[in-house]
Amino acid sequence: RGLWRSSLLHNMGVSVSARIYRPACPPRGAVVICGPWGYDATRLQRTRRVLAHGLAACDLLVLDLDHPDTGSSSLDHGRPDALDTWRRALPAGIAWMHAAGVPQPTIVGIGLGALLAADAARDAERVGPLVLWTPARSGAEVARRLR
Repeated sequence: RGLWRSSLLHNMGVSVSARIYRPACPPRGAVVICGPWGYDATRLQRTRRVLAHGLAACDLLVLDLDHPDTGSSSLDHGRPDALDTWRRALPAGIAWMHAAGVPQPTIVGIGLGALLAADAARDAERVGPLVLWTPARSGAEVARRLR
């Protein structure tokens, strides 16, 4: 149960590294994880992996995304359009789930990923429940976390 593989998704003009966790039987739903950035991303790697394995054990298909130009998606640090690229990554993951036959995936956003998840859910047509885990309450809080 909870078998996974790394993949590089190419969708909506963005390339995103992701880990795909497949349940042992046909999935009864799906979750897209949009993680934090920086130190929080490093600190929560194991937590995300345990979460993804646990969800897959509950017969859910899980897509755990790395932000473009970070982690396994590392391509070009310091791009001036980094935020725009990050904003397109989660919709690319949602589109991947739709192509996999999942009409309304649950979105779990952690830290900075929670802000990106709220943004994507506002614009996405077919999104299921939204889980915002330790979201920043303001731009000043994001700036403080990134220092």
